[in-house]
Amino acid sequence: MTDTPTGTGPQRGPLRGSRGGAVTGRGAPTAIDEVDVRRIEAVCVPLRSLNTEGLLAGLFDGIDGSAELVALVAAYCVLDHAALLIAVDDFDAALAALASLGLEPSALVPSVIVRARLGERYGVRPDLLDVRLTHASLRSDAGAGRTVEIFMVRRTPELPPGLVEQERAFELERHFAMRLPQPNPIIIEGLRWVLRTRAEFHWDGGGYNPHDRAAAGGTSVLYFLRLIPDGSGKIRRERLEVKFFGDYSAITSTHTTTPPAGADLLLGLPRPRAAQGRPGPDATAVVRTGWSPTSWYRAGWYRAGWYVARGMVEARRTAAGRSRLVGRGRRDPADGSGGGWGGRGGGSWPGPGDDPT
Repeated sequence: MTDTPTGTGPQRGPLRGSRGGAVTGRGAPTAIDEVDVRRIEAVCVPLRSLNTEGLLAGLFDGIDGSAELVALVAAYCVLDHAALLIAVDDFDAALAALASLGLEPSALVPSVIVRARLGERYGVRPDLLDVRLTHASLRSDAGAGRTVEIFMVRRTPELPPGLVEQERAFELERHFAMRLPQPNPIIIEGLRWVLRTRAEFHWDGGGYNPHDRAAAGGTSVLYFLRLIPDGSGKIRRERLEVKFFGDYSAITSTHTTTPPAGADLLLGLPRPRAAQGRPGPDATAVVRTGWSPTSWYRAGWYRAGWYVARGMVEARRTAAGRSRLVGRGRRDPADGSGGGWGGRGGGSWPGPGDDPT
């Protein structure tokens, strides 16, 4: 079930409005902020050129047996989309602005899973957040059949201070997504095992959204996170989503056995504020965000902190040429293989804080 490589065809110019700068839409002077326009552009560039094998080769770079892992996962999954979160004042105006960027957005639907993740991350009840998503198709021969999943959080008085700035700076919802065209519980569990034990990914939550592709039975997703020493003493984050249509909440609800790999601690993000209360259950869908209320204080932060501490120590050892992981699933970064990822199919992500242009 591997997809057809798309190659690296020519781009059709940057995603800009006719007047440049922030893109305007109906009823709003600036429907999408200039910084978000650049972030959308940065997501579209690799999406146009990558194929399934190229994406996986970049994600598995540095792991022994990576070629076999690429072939195994590509036999069941296909590259589906790239995703990011932006902030808007008006949903309709933002949709119109996306069309002016050379994208073909679908109708907005509620984003149940990301709304719950934001609620957990910032300690605010999910029902106080208005988050929606669209699947925007690329108008490019090189990116035919590819979409950008754009989550939109509406600016409201209830929005926690600093949410927009921190989400932009650290890109906590940005990811690539693989789709399982023929979901099967045995295959899903097998993919989870391979990504967790062989590809060095940690579990990063998941859920089921009945509104997303409702005609296909809704969408179930699993998120994975890998923290990789980049050879310079820093940690690089790689996020991967595995999605499949249908209600597999019995599986997604168990995708939190191991807490996520401490991205919030690593990046210095705030813990949930007790004054705003813990998020309650979401009545519209079965959602697990990676932080279960019963394990938040009991085990979550302890284990997450351990992962982060281990990653930071290893990053320093790698920078000093004393990695203990050489010969244990990674190639030695000293041979030049430990830099930022660039899939064999082309394209790369800018890092947090980098200029996406």
